Amino acid sequence: MFDLIGSVRDLFSSPYNNHPIASEGIIVKLWCSLFDVFIDDTDYDNQFDALSTMSDILMYAKRQHIELNLNHIKNVEGKA
Repeated sequence: MFDLIGSVRDLFSSPYNNHPIASEGIIVKLWCSLFDVFIDDTDYDNQFDALSTMSDILMYAKRQHIELNLNHIKNVEGKA
């Protein structure tokens, strides 16, 4: 799964990338999919890659004024 997540992370990892990469809906779906990988996958490497990519997407979303729902992260807190 590293190749899949890694290629997505490459799109969002540059703090200087200010041009639109995808529509807001795609960004939100990608965020939710990576969250599911982080929560449901039992492989540490996949979880780590998903979380790292989510961090890059969150910073990109803030620069693009895209609102991501962080409530599901708060709901998981303390369950791990």
